[in-house]
Amino acid sequence: MTRQALDDLKKQVPLLEYLQGQDWNPARRIRGGRLMGLCPLHADHQPGFLLDPQQNLFYCYGCGRGGDVIRFAELYHQLRFPQAVARLREWLGAGPLLEQVASFYRTQLQRHPEALLYLHNRGLRSPDVIEHKRIGFALAVACGIG
Repeated sequence: MTRQALDDLKKQVPLLEYLQGQDWNPARRIRGGRLMGLCPLHADHQPGFLLDPQQNLFYCYGCGRGGDVIRFAELYHQLRFPQAVARLREWLGAGPLLEQVASFYRTQLQRHPEALLYLHNRGLRSPDVIEHKRIGFALAVACGIG
């Protein structure tokens, strides 16, 4: 893989989006648009993981590790460089497919009043919350439920 291809991959996979895909949430915003949160690379109790979305870089003051999205994938998934690059390329291609699948299941929710009634009975009544949380419905025919 060429240097240009690696640079392109890093531009196409924003570190913040990738971290959020691994269930990382920032604890707070700090000066310059940077974010601080718990480090996903080790057991952390104090926010010491710094993310700079503009530079697409991270650094953890707790464990001393930092770098770009490829380095993060290496450390987080315990992969070697080529496997980390492959994982990021795979993740990049999965984005549009996941959006299509989520959209399909949200549409199914509107087509099945029993699913909406179920959510209502569970206390989830706001259409805005349902849309914001991207809640959908899958009919479990194979299991004999639907």
